[in-house]
Order: sequence, then C-alpha cells, then structure tokens
Amino acid sequence: MRDSGGRITGFASAGPSRDDDAPTEWELYAVNLAPAARGTGVADRLVDELVGERDATLWVVEGNARACAFYARRGFVDEGGRSLHDETGAPEIRMIRRASVG
Repeated sequence: MRDSGGRITGFASAGPSRDDDAPTEWELYAVNLAPAARGTGVADRLVDELVGERDATLWVVEGNARACAFYARRGFVDEGGRSLHDETGAPEIRMIRRASVG
C-alpha cells in the first residue's frame, strides 16, 4: 500500500496454510507497516483485502502485545499452536479466526 506521495506504507501477504496440522485452509503470512502508518487503518485495509471474511490462521511472535491486540480486534484468538520461527528462533503462537456465519 502506498501513501499519496507514492511511498510504501505497508505490505501484507496471505495464501494457503503452510501447516501440516492447519485448522484452516487460509493463512495470513505477514502484515508489515512503516512506523508512520501505524494507527492509520492501513493494516485493517490490508487484512480486509487478503483475508476478507474467510476462516484464517496466522503466526505472531509471542509477547508482541501490539500485534496480538490488533489481531484480537480483528477476531483472532490464540489457537494453542506453538512454534519457533525458522530464521530467528523466536517463539510464535498461532491465532485463528472463524468466518462470521449468518
């Protein structure tokens, strides 16, 4: 996503779940924002575009309170899955959101 001056304010990616034990078929892989874009709604628009109303999971670094709070506002809850990030060894938690029915 770009601002009115053409500068990148954020990016996100999603696709089929990469987990062998995936509780959903769709995974939000990443949401990253420039510091100036935080709190502006850019992340909400990116999640809306990539995930929409479908069931989805994501992995977030354990202890990243800001990210966990954002995802919780979007309906994601801690699913119980735990892993270590391959490149950094950081502990991660898996969050899940079920699509709205009705």
